[in-house]
Amino acid sequence: MPVNGECQCTTRNDSLYECVTCARGVTSLYAKYSDPTNTSLLQCPHCDQIADVFQSLPRPVLLLNLLLLKPQPFRHILRNRGGDRPNQRRRYRNRLALKLALVVVGADALVRCAGAQTENELQALRRFAGTFGYCLLETVSLLLCIAAASVIVRRRALSWSDLQLIPLTAFCASIPTIFFLIVSSVVWRREYVADGSEVTDISTGGAFAFLSPIEKFYKQYAHDPQQTAMVQSPLLSYLASYSRANLRSGLAQVGAAKGWASEALLRKGIGGTSLLVACSVLFRTSKRQVLLILILAWLFHLVVLHAADPFLL
Repeated sequence: MPVNGECQCTTRNDSLYECVTCARGVTSLYAKYSDPTNTSLLQCPHCDQIADVFQSLPRPVLLLNLLLLKPQPFRHILRNRGGDRPNQRRRYRNRLALKLALVVVGADALVRCAGAQTENELQALRRFAGTFGYCLLETVSLLLCIAAASVIVRRRALSWSDLQLIPLTAFCASIPTIFFLIVSSVVWRREYVADGSEVTDISTGGAFAFLSPIEKFYKQYAHDPQQTAMVQSPLLSYLASYSRANLRSGLAQVGAAKGWASEALLRKGIGGTSLLVACSVLFRTSKRQVLLILILAWLFHLVVLHAADPFLL
């Protein structure tokens, strides 16, 4: 049974389904009758809840639950969706991971290029292609860093099937981040362009007028980290030198939005929280251990990006 809301199950049998509520293994999701067209969803024998209610719900409901950062849709996608046989589900997950990779990386590149100033369409296409390649490099390196950190932290508790599901898990966890990045690029357009004075920020009026006090509060307390006393510490200064803000290549600076659209708020805040929930489902472990994995992977990723940065100048 779950303890403190965190699954303690260590089942590794790929032939089993998984209850989206209690994360226990179940042999089937449907009750089958003599009439093949007559089926009904089974209850989990461990928690007496519907084993996987998402089997009968439309995709928009599944997407909404992903945006709400609930663990149930991740269990549905990673364990139950795709067919009756393990091979069918495995092939489905591979295809879904590829589709989500194209959507996530493409949307990320598009958002970063939202405010890029170009002289013509050809230059805009080249900028998008270069940014797409850089986003792909970032994504692949992050997945490898998560896998490496997982091996270090989990060791013998990690299975090969878990490693294979890391890409799909990360791409599913990226959906909330991409969604809010797209929203922020529309609401706070001035943060994505070189000269914000030429763009009307729709957050100051209309349907988004309620966001104005929040934006004013942010601007009142926003400050330049280079002017704080914290950077006087040699240790903090050394750690800060590995910040993404110190990447010098042009591709790394594309879409360097500030404010609400910044890395710290959306990518590390919403993205980190979503990945924390998704990986706790994938590894069937506590969120504390997953947090350790993600912090270690994040540090590895910063080192990789700084190592690759000189070759992109």
